[in-house]
Amino acid sequence: MAEPTLKIIKRLFAHSGNKCAFPECKTDLVEANENGTVLGEICHIKARSPKGPRFDNEQTDQERNAYDNLILLCANHHKLVDDNANIFNVSVLSEMKKSHEERMKRGEREEDVFFAKKLINNTQFIENKGNLIINSPGATQISQLNVTNKKAKIVVLPPSGSIGHNVALTAYIQHLIRRYNEYASADTSRKRKFNYGALSKNIDDRFGSTWRQLPVEKSPDVIKYIQSRINRTRIAKINRGKGYKAYSTLDEWLAKYNI
Repeated sequence: MAEPTLKIIKRLFAHSGNKCAFPECKTDLVEANENGTVLGEICHIKARSPKGPRFDNEQTDQERNAYDNLILLCANHHKLVDDNANIFNVSVLSEMKKSHEERMKRGEREEDVFFAKKLINNTQFIENKGNLIINSPGATQISQLNVTNKKAKIVVLPPSGSIGHNVALTAYIQHLIRRYNEYASADTSRKRKFNYGALSKNIDDRFGSTWRQLPVEKSPDVIKYIQSRINRTRIAKINRGKGYKAYSTLDEWLAKYNI
């Protein structure tokens, strides 16, 4: 089976900014250590094999391995988008790739060849290893996965019954967090440098766990809290005075994106 060329992956890596393309994910594709540990994977938007997610029978092998059909993701989000191909369809992944590259891309560098080779050669084997309990109030039981690439790594996926396991809720909460960061960071009266991770930390402190690990039943409370934070921003108050909404409701957002 044909593979993407080194030239294409080199360009893809440069345009990724060395970050997973999934919204709000901060995972490096290649860690900045002496070994250059690879955490990223090459994901085909339209699968390269007939039984794969989003496979297009009319594509040629060359088109399947072309730049426009590839996106770089961490192992966690690669599994998420492929396991939920009905939600993360070709249109959604293509837009995800475009949006990420518009924000993160830079010019290619000579050393990118090294990183591109690592990504191409990166073969990971995922084996289920039972359950892991996170010792924090309100957290649910989560599955532990061993991800092996030369040496063992552990990738923790969202637990069944958690907010993070629900694709629609995850996408909406990420939308709200982005909206808060957009409004709060644009406040010119702010005296301190804006911290894009502060809201997520506040959620952790308020609910006793990261929002992805909380049970689905907690999602209305998490959503209400983030919406209240958006409502208190200066831009939201100005927009409200003009009759503009600061964000869509969950139902409106799901209907808009047909999720």
